[in-house]
Amino acid sequence: MFMREYRGMKEAPKEKSVKLWLAFNNHAVRDLALSIRDEKRPDVFPILADALEEAGCTNDDMLNSCRTGDPDIDGVWVLRVLLDNDT
Repeated sequence: MFMREYRGMKEAPKEKSVKLWLAFNNHAVRDLALSIRDEKRPDVFPILADALEEAGCTNDDMLNSCRTGDPDIDGVWVLRVLLDNDT
């Protein structure tokens, strides 16, 4: 229940934007997100934030979640937004 309530407080980006970010720069955002998820690399979240920004992301919830958020809460939300429809 907590995760549902927490996610509801964040503004998820539009699916079209997410697809563009995932494809930008030879799929750098997608590959970083997969690395974080599959290789358990939460230290990569700040790099993911930079890659998202370079890809055109201006969603403060996404960027702040990567830079200063709790990887087990904010990070999970970011990965769900980015990867739920991609994998």
